[in-house]
Amino acid sequence: MAKQGEDLSMLFLDFTTSNEVMGTREEVELVPGGANVEVTNENFPEYLEANLKYRMMDRVKDQLNELLLGFFDVIPEPILTIFDFQELELLMCGLPEIDLQDWRDHTEFSGEFDGVGGDHECCGWFWEVVGEFDQEMKARLLQFVTGTSGVPSRGFGVLQGNDGNIRKF
Repeated sequence: MAKQGEDLSMLFLDFTTSNEVMGTREEVELVPGGANVEVTNENFPEYLEANLKYRMMDRVKDQLNELLLGFFDVIPEPILTIFDFQELELLMCGLPEIDLQDWRDHTEFSGEFDGVGGDHECCGWFWEVVGEFDQEMKARLLQFVTGTSGVPSRGFGVLQGNDGNIRKF
């Protein structure tokens, strides 16, 4: 609404939000003194940031802390901090064995390639190059395209997208 030029003060918002805990509703200030700070077009980005921070982190802070304490009992924190999330996934799951034929069989073609599919010359070149990759490079390509470097245990036929639905490559 703020980008459309509408006046946010008409919504009578302040820097608070309601939270229901075990059937009781409580008002939580998103910033110190938030009940006295009106949301305007100028401070709307700060309101959104504070609201998201509360909903994503502060509201589940106790549960997240307990989860992390338990996790760090198993794997000490100093060991984890030297890896990024991709390196950690490779360490925990190992390099996947990627079946190139399964990958090809479960690839969906669209746009210019919709009618001809894998028979198009460019597609042939792509698979030829991918076929020359070692397992690490195939895993990196898979990570780049799908967000995961691992193949589901039942193969590419059950590869899930970010929304949890089964998608072809």
